[in-house]
Amino acid sequence: MTASICLAASTLAFLVLAASGQPRAGLAIAIGLAVGGVNAWLAARSVDAGLGFGVTSMARIGLLSAVAIGTGLALDPAVAWLTVLGVAASQLVMSAVAIRSVLRS
Repeated sequence: MTASICLAASTLAFLVLAASGQPRAGLAIAIGLAVGGVNAWLAARSVDAGLGFGVTSMARIGLLSAVAIGTGLALDPAVAWLTVLGVAASQLVMSAVAIRSVLRS
């Protein structure tokens, strides 16, 4: 669910910012949201596989943060911080999805 929401949000962010003349900013946010969506998918996989969530969390978050920052810097150092903003937004989406799931049960 989180990955789907992040994919839709990344597409929307890119389209809106590209239409307003900021395609690199839109792409940076979209990349961050996509990386965050992958994080949610990988977290679910690690839980399903029975791997220690705490053990895999730090490695996963560290690797995906490095990917987001590196990709942002490669895109344009002036907008690299927006990739981190996209990752942070995806974490809020993941939290909202988790809260919704708990409240429904």
